[in-house]
Amino acid sequence: MYAFPNLRCLFLAGVSLVLGVTASSARPVYIQDNGGFFSESAKAEASRSIANLEQKLHKEVFVQTFPGLPADVQRGVDLQDKAATARAIGQWALKEFKSSEVNGVYILLVKSPAHLEVEVGTDTQKQAFTLRDRGTLVNLMLADLRAKQYDEALVNGVNFVAQTMRADAPVGGRTTVAQPYDLRRPREHAGGHFLPIIIGLIVVWVVFRLVRSLFRGGGGTMTGTGYSSGPMMGPMSSGGGGFFSSMLGGIFGAAAGNWMYDRFSGRDTPTFGSEPEVRQVDDPGYTGKDTDASGAGGSFDDNSGGGNSGSGGDFGGGDSGGGDSGGGDSGGGGGDF
Repeated sequence: MYAFPNLRCLFLAGVSLVLGVTASSARPVYIQDNGGFFSESAKAEASRSIANLEQKLHKEVFVQTFPGLPADVQRGVDLQDKAATARAIGQWALKEFKSSEVNGVYILLVKSPAHLEVEVGTDTQKQAFTLRDRGTLVNLMLADLRAKQYDEALVNGVNFVAQTMRADAPVGGRTTVAQPYDLRRPREHAGGHFLPIIIGLIVVWVVFRLVRSLFRGGGGTMTGTGYSSGPMMGPMSSGGGGFFSSMLGGIFGAAAGNWMYDRFSGRDTPTFGSEPEVRQVDDPGYTGKDTDASGAGGSFDDNSGGGNSGSGGDFGGGDSGGGDSGGGDSGGGGGDF
């Protein structure tokens, strides 16, 4: 009598687990503005764009801002050495990318030292957002950040990522899928195709026999060599059979043989309505999952002037990601702004 409450609890627990997994498939917050860079309206606009991107193409943009460097990042780093600071921030950004399980583009902003870092997942780099696109994004955002147009940097940056991923999405947008034969559909045996012919021949044969019997009933003529059944019977009437009866027997026997073979051997022929179907399905978007990333960035403070020593464009740094140690090109992916 106590089994029903236990089953009910197990059922509710299973439903809760499924709902929890479904809810966790989408990131609840795409922009964590701990550094206080953006207005609420800019964050709302950018979040809508990111949510649509994740829904349609299964890629995302995750933005985090900080007022300064954490203690563990600063430890052992001379902040006056911009190259060393850029490398440390690049390794930090890669660590945040992995811990946050970003599937797409990760953007990190720091107020002091003023620094932008962009990490792009290695799967995302293959088609959705290449390293060249990453360099363009860094330059685009740095221009707005140096003009202190922080909202524009966020919205323009997110929109650029979304537009680029849509433009690079798989061609066509829809996929043709050939379906196998539906085994649930009724099938007919090969002998069934002969059935109308057999019925027609049987009708002709019955009419032929009736006519023959009528002529026999009227009698024949005596000749010098014996009895003749009349001129209309011809050679087919002699002996009670002839060519016509042999043909009927052969067709009927072939059809019966085919039917028996199909019936007992399991050889079925699909019906006309069971040819392979072709249907259109929506393109699921990018199916790969990022597990690693590489980054680039630049400085946007008042004294930044040009870019740093990296190679990510006019202002962008080189690769700072790759591997758990944040290796890759040591030229420093990032810099101050």
